[in-house]
Amino acid sequence: MGQDRLGNGTTIGIKMSGDPTYTLIDRAVDITPPDQTDNMVEAPTLTDTDGIAEKVKGSMAGGDLAFNVNVKNPADAGLVMLKAAKESDEEVSFEITYLSGAKKQLNRVIVYKCALSSIGRDALLSYAVAGSCNAKTVDVAAGV
Repeated sequence: MGQDRLGNGTTIGIKMSGDPTYTLIDRAVDITPPDQTDNMVEAPTLTDTDGIAEKVKGSMAGGDLAFNVNVKNPADAGLVMLKAAKESDEEVSFEITYLSGAKKQLNRVIVYKCALSSIGRDALLSYAVAGSCNAKTVDVAAGV
């Protein structure tokens, strides 16, 4: 999925536990998917003779999802679901869809921020959203 880029036309949807489909979060911008990297763990042994602690790959860090939502309609279904997820501490799923049609699915996400960040000149509200991913992301090829 290296050729898939975030940009105009990229969308993100949210799905609560038990929902069959993703609900579009309208007017989402600045989407930053989680950077899932392996943790490194020091594994010193009594046989180390050079004084250098060996490091081994540990568990994978789930990473954080972040984006902003510019809201025209405070009753937008996606925003309502985001706020509900923040208040309930329920794990939810997100799906980022790129222009190519390829998708990145993020499961078991805890939304820990959905806060009003600014009010625009034309009564446009902006919310900052962040969530912590507790599972490996899944890449889905276009057309699947």
